[in-house]
Amino acid sequence: MTLQPEQISQYNLYNRYERLVGTTEVTLPTFESMTNTISGAGINGEYESSVPGAFSSTELEIPFRVIDQKAAEILKNEGSTIFLRAAVQSVDSSTNKIVNKSLKITISGRCKGCTIGTAGNAKTMDSSIKLEVTYYKQEFDGVTLLEVDKLNNIYVVNGVDQLADIKSMI
Repeated sequence: MTLQPEQISQYNLYNRYERLVGTTEVTLPTFESMTNTISGAGINGEYESSVPGAFSSTELEIPFRVIDQKAAEILKNEGSTIFLRAAVQSVDSSTNKIVNKSLKITISGRCKGCTIGTAGNAKTMDSSIKLEVTYYKQEFDGVTLLEVDKLNNIYVVNGVDQLADIKSMI
């Protein structure tokens, strides 16, 4: 069976206690490796060299139609964990049958700010809360595709610890 992923059928977002209602489409964080410019004797020019597992500041902005009590929990200065659970629709290329697989994303961090939004008759407020991401884990059908833990020196891709060799040396 060869599956071709197509789309997310449905998703829910949860704080550490319960489902967050009123969220709209969430843009997941972008991880950009920290780099240094390498140049010098024996190098014709320069190039950027990335440090495995070291990422620059990473943000997640969670949009809400209106911030309610559940969403306001994220604003507390104690850090927050957010869970995104989704059903990913794929098609079996040999049978054309739709197959759903689970997607779970866990994100932890601290609030960096919030946008309260606007108030108007018969309008959403278009509020949002911004987190500084210190932990991210993406699991697809039970397999860890990506895990980044900035505070505990963890960087896993497709279930393989990318820092195992480095950690063994220090």
